[in-house]
Amino acid sequence: MLVASLRALSPISLGTLVLVWILFIHGSSLYLFTRGFLLTRLALDNKTKCAAPGQCSTVSRTHSKAVVLIIDALRYDFVSPYPPSPPDAFHHNVLTLPAELTAAHPDRSFIFNAHSDPPTATLQRIKGITTGSLPTFVDLGSSFGGSSINEDSLIHQAVSNGKRVAFMGDDTWATVYPNSFSPNMSWPYDSFNVEDLHTVDEGVIRHLFPLLKGQAGKWDLAIGHFLGVDHVGHRVGPSGPAMRAKLQQMDKVLRQVVNELDNDTLLVVLGDHGMDSKGDHGGDGILETSSAMWVYSKSATLGIQPLIETMLNADAVPRVAERVDKGLLPLSTFPGSHTPTRSIQQIDIVPSLALLLGLPIPFNNLGMVIPELFLHHKTNVPLPDESKWKIDWTALFTRRMGEPLPAHPKALYNVALKDAMMVNAVQVRAYIEAYRNSASGGELDAVYATLSQMYVDSMSPVLEPATMWGKKRVFFRQALKDCRALWAQFNLLLMLSGLAALGLTVPTVWAVYRAFDAPASTKIDGEKKLHAGVAVLSQGLTGAVGGAMMSAWVKIVLAKWTPSLKFVEMVLLGATIGSEWAVIYSHLFTQNTPASFTKIKAMSYHRTILPIVVLIIHAVSYTSNSFVMWEEKLTQYLLLTLLLPVLIGSFAAPEWRFRARLLGFGAASAILLRLAAISTVCREEQHPYCHVTFYSALGAQAAPWITTLAAPVCALVLPSIVRRFLAQSESDKVAAPIFIEVVWRGLLCGGAGYWILERLENTHGLLSDELVMVVRSARTVAAQAVMTGSVVGAGMLWWTSQTCVEERHTVTRGENDEKHVQISLIGHANAYGSSYLLFVLTAFSLVFLVSPPTGQVVLSLSLVAILSYVEVADTEKDSAALVEAFTTVSDPAQLLDKSKPLKVSPQRPTFVTAAFVSIVSIATFYATGHQAVLSTIQWKSAFIGFPVVTYPFSPILVALNTFGPIALVALTTPLFAIWNTTPPWPSTSPTPAESEAKETLIIGDAVKLAVGVSLYHSALTFGTAMSAAILRRHLMVWKVFAPRFMLGGVALLCVDAALVLGVGIGVREVMNKAQKMGRSAVKQA
Repeated sequence: MLVASLRALSPISLGTLVLVWILFIHGSSLYLFTRGFLLTRLALDNKTKCAAPGQCSTVSRTHSKAVVLIIDALRYDFVSPYPPSPPDAFHHNVLTLPAELTAAHPDRSFIFNAHSDPPTATLQRIKGITTGSLPTFVDLGSSFGGSSINEDSLIHQAVSNGKRVAFMGDDTWATVYPNSFSPNMSWPYDSFNVEDLHTVDEGVIRHLFPLLKGQAGKWDLAIGHFLGVDHVGHRVGPSGPAMRAKLQQMDKVLRQVVNELDNDTLLVVLGDHGMDSKGDHGGDGILETSSAMWVYSKSATLGIQPLIETMLNADAVPRVAERVDKGLLPLSTFPGSHTPTRSIQQIDIVPSLALLLGLPIPFNNLGMVIPELFLHHKTNVPLPDESKWKIDWTALFTRRMGEPLPAHPKALYNVALKDAMMVNAVQVRAYIEAYRNSASGGELDAVYATLSQMYVDSMSPVLEPATMWGKKRVFFRQALKDCRALWAQFNLLLMLSGLAALGLTVPTVWAVYRAFDAPASTKIDGEKKLHAGVAVLSQGLTGAVGGAMMSAWVKIVLAKWTPSLKFVEMVLLGATIGSEWAVIYSHLFTQNTPASFTKIKAMSYHRTILPIVVLIIHAVSYTSNSFVMWEEKLTQYLLLTLLLPVLIGSFAAPEWRFRARLLGFGAASAILLRLAAISTVCREEQHPYCHVTFYSALGAQAAPWITTLAAPVCALVLPSIVRRFLAQSESDKVAAPIFIEVVWRGLLCGGAGYWILERLENTHGLLSDELVMVVRSARTVAAQAVMTGSVVGAGMLWWTSQTCVEERHTVTRGENDEKHVQISLIGHANAYGSSYLLFVLTAFSLVFLVSPPTGQVVLSLSLVAILSYVEVADTEKDSAALVEAFTTVSDPAQLLDKSKPLKVSPQRPTFVTAAFVSIVSIATFYATGHQAVLSTIQWKSAFIGFPVVTYPFSPILVALNTFGPIALVALTTPLFAIWNTTPPWPSTSPTPAESEAKETLIIGDAVKLAVGVSLYHSALTFGTAMSAAILRRHLMVWKVFAPRFMLGGVALLCVDAALVLGVGIGVREVMNKAQKMGRSAVKQA
């Protein structure tokens, strides 16, 4: 039944379904492995409750109200009194109020270098600074749209205990806390319009000061979230006049806030994260995770200065690494600075702020109270003489393990820090216990006993204060460290299952490739069908059903022994492996299919063996972090390795024209790809050996002026170059001129013009404010016009137009004056290739638009390089056919007899073409300004054509910018199979059956190449997954191996999807057009 249904399908449908099936096994394998490798944290819904109304903490509150101001992306060095050397005049020593007040009032003003846990995206950091919990690596995907926070939080505790909460600023807060703010005290503003540097900030200012002056109702907690600094960073980077102006504005605002504060209000100013040298964030680089935090009390003392000075006294404390990293008040040195300063975890503000306001600490908190904020006397007993606060810290920090701690003054027992740490420790312990008893409690097995003992040790009632502080701090930080490691914990069974399924995709897809390498058609029930497609799909689907049923039975029987595998995951695993194994066994280990090992033809060195060796080297290289970090350089060597045999072999071609074409187009492809590779962006680990060329400078957001001006030149010249490739086969007729010269050129010019307008808008001082608004509107309209023109205009023109074949009618008269009409089809030899190229150009215009100018130049170079290699592959086929004709003909006179065309075997595409396309796709990804790190994501592409984040377009635009180059190159794959391939119209074939057989052969070649490209990416993705799994405890796993696996996985799915579209839509439609053209020509003849 299944086989009969498959036989009823057309060859192109069978080929498309094979590619869809490959997409399925790739997707399911990646899902299983990713579920085991990238786990998410279980969020407990427990809430900390007060013992009784008004008795929420044993720690006396210091303030009844608080103003919390988040200055988005406020990096620590922006407020530090000890900035890097040399200082940057645009963002150092500009926002100076925190440093001034800290110097004047060291007992009431404190500046900290707060570590923000990655991913450093606003949504995740809002969760962190309100709940005290940790994000996970895969949480970044929710940055474009978050759901409400159901965990216990500062906001929940404030509302539950009768506090009135006011909010103004970034509307992300309104999304995650939709019903928490007091009526008529919530003023959210759109947060993703990075084009707008001022509206959100001005809105916060407009509503904040009436609150402080008591003109807008009563409140207890006021939250303001400024976005201007972050938007300036995204738009132009941290080193520019716009950043200086924005920081000056923030400094002015803070000075006014301090003036308006009453004595019972605490001020907390912090950045949710930092920014890298380009102004972006999201990753785990030190510039992205170093955020500023400033806590200021206008009257109440927070930390007794003599004690703090003693604890931080550089003369009294030995200058050893243990002191800086593990002391009671740890220090860190910001990159480029020479002075260590106080460092904390950003989530430490959660328990600190809760206790200072007299609120319970949120249940899921893992932060530790900040000692300086509680080093004040907890009673009205007068402070002892300063000398009585002195502690022998040298003895404390230089003592050996096991030696008794030095004695401490009795006055230390009256410091509020003792009670604060006690409450904090009880809360963290309660959280660990609750997590231990949850469904994910098994994650704590390895650390639970150690943490429990640390807690017990720290709670001893006989401990002296400093000893107690030290032991509790060790408990807090060990709990935090263990939880960080646990939420990067791996489900080994699920990982191994996914890895097995992913590993089997490589021989599976190889078996499919070899199946399509066999004769493409065979007679089935009197019809010519793709035998390979029928065999693969029938075996794959049968294996999937059988595997799913068997795995379901195993899960039911062995449920007790497989708790880490859910039923759905088990069934999916069985279906995937069953499907893969059925195809592998049928095509690689049996003797009754054309793809059997016994029938594999001898492989040529440079066409099959060499690319396989290259693939193995490429996949194995992912076990080295150095190769992963420098992959863009490796790809250039691999490309030249594939192209060098072409250049050398060109001298052995049978005719000079073949030699000239092979040498010329081969050299052109190599040179153009090398030129494209000049464009680079640098990841953190590559410095100082990498130099940024994609942008105008390190830390800049704008492209170099040379590529900004070269992009419109490419837009004007590229259409003419593309048409020249078509002109060689005279297939630049009919639809081609208007499509390429008018529509496509217009779209490219619109795309290049968008970025020129964007550059003009962001060049400081070049345009007036009125012109800036005009330019901004113009480029938005331009982008929308290009997107509409690409999808609707070019897409519909391609869909409705005929092939690029011109009919020429020649009228002749016979002997009896009979009229004869002779029809000549100009360009019919490339009817498939020319029409499919227009399909590729439609997609090209979209990727061109979302790529910055340097990326546009790279895409142009890559397209010409690919078309050059298309000509190389075509010439090699012609050359091989000519050699076969000369070596197989028995009578040399037959070579001159035009009435009897020579019969030569079809020249099939080889794996070297698939390897070339695959490597070019990766090289183009890197050359268009990307790396396998989150920090190189070009977030500004989300606003191309839209002034604000617009769903679903903004995420699609970012995805198109990031993975569009890879998918676009993959989309060109069928071009190599159908370029200069004459359609088997009835007029050129003896019988309709033979015509259909030839068409099936062409489809088989296109599917074969598509499967080959998928095979190459499948092997690379398996290599990245294997390296990430084996090196999961490696120091660089989350900086190098995991991001490269994620890139490989998404790239593989994008490539598979592009191949499905290319064959299922592109090849199908061009063949339909060619068939209509052929029938029309035959009818007229």
